[in-house]
Amino acid sequence: MLCLRCGYSLPDDAAFCPNCGFLQAPPDVAEEIAEPTTCIVFHVYRLLEDYLTLEHWFVAREEGPWAAYDVAESSRWTDHVRFLSKGNKKAIRALRELVERLRAEGWEYFGRGLQWYALRFRRRL
Repeated sequence: MLCLRCGYSLPDDAAFCPNCGFLQAPPDVAEEIAEPTTCIVFHVYRLLEDYLTLEHWFVAREEGPWAAYDVAESSRWTDHVRFLSKGNKKAIRALRELVERLRAEGWEYFGRGLQWYALRFRRRL
């Protein structure tokens, strides 16, 4: 059996996941929620100690039936600009890296959110 939240391999009688601590549903309930989970890419940034430079990265957050959690994140880069333009080469490189990681983990692209980087993915557990 796999964890409903993180996909960790569990014994069939496990009540919770030792990897993420998520309480597992009984088998009859687990089969009812076998619909695909989705994730969307968010842009995250923070101000560094010099108060001039921002550290940016992308995070793919799952919107599953039980809770939201981060599935993967891109490499980080620094810049002096808060808002991302479509032409930002560092952002594009980090986003491509994140997309490749998600596809390798079995996620498939199925649309875009409001922002140019807000890609949506889905997969079945």
